[in-house]
Amino acid sequence: MTDAEFWEALDGFTSPRQVFDAQGQAHADIDFRLVELIDGVVAPAIGDWERSQRWWHQMDFYGDGIRSLIFAAADFQPGFVPALQRLLVGEHADFCILCQVMPSLDARNGSRIGSIAIRSNGLLISYPLVEFLRGQV
Repeated sequence: MTDAEFWEALDGFTSPRQVFDAQGQAHADIDFRLVELIDGVVAPAIGDWERSQRWWHQMDFYGDGIRSLIFAAADFQPGFVPALQRLLVGEHADFCILCQVMPSLDARNGSRIGSIAIRSNGLLISYPLVEFLRGQV
């Protein structure tokens, strides 16, 4: 699937907004616990995201059950995918972790290599990222 097809398919891949609305006020705390778990997977491998040129964790809260990460290509590790997927259990089972891989995090270089959406029960991945990962393993 092309990058454009990935973005078209993403809405149907993620859980409906009503799932998270039903969590009420607890959703913000549930979401933040997932933020901490994600940081516990990625930070030991490539460092904290704050003031980093390696990865970035979108901390804006939209209440949609999507945690969004951006990685510099040199720092995205294929092993992150199963490790992040293992976090999506219990109170986080309906969440999605969206990873975008860029040549760099430099704001002037906005071209995306590709994206992967991780759910507890599946993956949605753009073909350009598949090709990139083939070169990594």
